[in-house]
Amino acid sequence: MSCRRRQGRTGPVQVYEVDLDVPGYQSRHVTIEFVGSAWWHPRVYVDGPAGHDASPHRFPGRGGRELCLWFSGDPSGQRWVPDDGMLMLFGMIAEHLFKEAWWREQHEWLGKEYPHGELTEEQAMTEAAKR
Repeated sequence: MSCRRRQGRTGPVQVYEVDLDVPGYQSRHVTIEFVGSAWWHPRVYVDGPAGHDASPHRFPGRGGRELCLWFSGDPSGQRWVPDDGMLMLFGMIAEHLFKEAWWREQHEWLGKEYPHGELTEEQAMTEAAKR
């Protein structure tokens, strides 16, 4: 794992990069960014397939490589919070990447999901902007 800092538009950004094993599938290179103005809500980007064809749970920014891991309105038990620690975040990302790979093969999302198809484009952009 590597870690570095860079200056973003709204302040410092802490960037972590790691090659993450995805059980039963190819490992993925993951980039996690903690933006100074929203340090509690990391942005997570991944290599490999991108966009809505890769997963119904991606934000449109950065070429569809940003993961939508949870809904911001979910209670803390259903989303990552800083007190959970980085290991928990890595586990959530690996689980999400497994679900994406399964979805690409089986066209079925495993587990609970927020109804993205019911969001208007404006609502989706607002949700992405929160990140």
